[in-house]
Amino acid sequence: MAKHILTGNNTEWKRYELNAFRFAFIYFFIQAFPLSWRFYKDLFTAIGSGFQFQDLFGLTTYMPRFFPKGSISTTGFAAYADWGIVLLIAAGGAIIWSIFDRDRKEYNQWYYWLRVLLRYRLAIAVIAFGIIKLFSIQLPPPTISDLHTNYGEFLPWKAYSLTTGVASAYYEPALGLIEILGGVLLLYRKTISIGAGLIAAFLINVLLANYAYEIGQQVYSAYLLVIAFFLIWYDTPRLFNLLVLQKRASANRIKPIITAGRWAKARVVLKSAFVVFILLLGVATYAGHKKDRFPFPENNGLAGAEGYYNVKKFILNNQERPYSFTDSLRWQDMVFEKWGTISIRSPQRIKPDLSTPEIISLQTDLERNYESAGNAGRAFYSYQIDTLHHKLSLQNKNKNYEEEKWVLQYNRPDSVTIVLTGVNQLKDSVHVVLNKVNRKYLLKEGRRKPIKI
Repeated sequence: MAKHILTGNNTEWKRYELNAFRFAFIYFFIQAFPLSWRFYKDLFTAIGSGFQFQDLFGLTTYMPRFFPKGSISTTGFAAYADWGIVLLIAAGGAIIWSIFDRDRKEYNQWYYWLRVLLRYRLAIAVIAFGIIKLFSIQLPPPTISDLHTNYGEFLPWKAYSLTTGVASAYYEPALGLIEILGGVLLLYRKTISIGAGLIAAFLINVLLANYAYEIGQQVYSAYLLVIAFFLIWYDTPRLFNLLVLQKRASANRIKPIITAGRWAKARVVLKSAFVVFILLLGVATYAGHKKDRFPFPENNGLAGAEGYYNVKKFILNNQERPYSFTDSLRWQDMVFEKWGTISIRSPQRIKPDLSTPEIISLQTDLERNYESAGNAGRAFYSYQIDTLHHKLSLQNKNKNYEEEKWVLQYNRPDSVTIVLTGVNQLKDSVHVVLNKVNRKYLLKEGRRKPIKI
């Protein structure tokens, strides 16, 4: 029969400590341990999909949810409605627990295992975010369309994502390594406080950025920050005595002793499963990013067309419209991305897609809206190519204009000219002559190298 005991701690607790622990145990157990059937449904989905990194990453972002997604605001106190339910359950459970366990003197064993649960819960979350930053998935570099959009036409979250993603070629991966390091430190008892402190400092910045730039991950970053603070709290008295009062502080000498048996085997299995999951997530993320360009569309665009084009001639419904800064129907310029996306600038006021970035799988190229979301300066179209008939089928990627479609014949008389002719869903005809502009971008050429523009 297995035994699991803690050595080095036989202190009797005060009554308020007992009551506080009962509340904290129920609260954090509900928050951290996957009790929802949705988690296990997502787990089987990940297995069935061949371990897509988006599905694996989704498992690491688990939080208990009592209200349907999208039914409550993502900002303000309403965003924390699920937390309110957990707090009520924890308060009621703590009262009942204290009635039936009033003679208890301490919860040292329970406290240790709660911290184990929270250590691994926080570690898997920050390591997962570290991995997607390591491969520049969370904050990808700007596209050609982004480089031809005025800064003020981006929503706050998009401006933050682009400026952070291009701060340096190594900045985002460095942030990822910090998160991974913090997560690894949580896996060892002697470095828990160091890891939790590093993560807490990092998450404070993340939480403030989420609120300042309306990124949409306010609740989740606050959730992880609370766990980090709880882990730090254990060593706070010793650190306060040592660093502030400059008194002698004894080291934490508590450690579990688990003899052979079911508990020992379960411990090995769970630790092994954790390591395997992290390795699988890392390999899947690298492979997925290289394979399908996530978060950008997977399919390739028109061969050799990538670049920025001036709209030299624009004829709408057989009427030529000269270049104009006020004509909302006249296209001014067009961008062909490397993948199957076209973006168009015109004086027309665009109602932006207010979606915030999500890492989810099984998205079609049309549904991968990271490039178009948060951009109020350009219209984005996903397109399919019929190379046999030289035809492009365009679909507006903005959810506010999803009915807009174009079917255009393309002709390429020379290497820098593309001629588009066709109609939209309203049978409006268009004839467009595009001239490619050979632009050099400091981000691509190297900002520290002199170039001629």
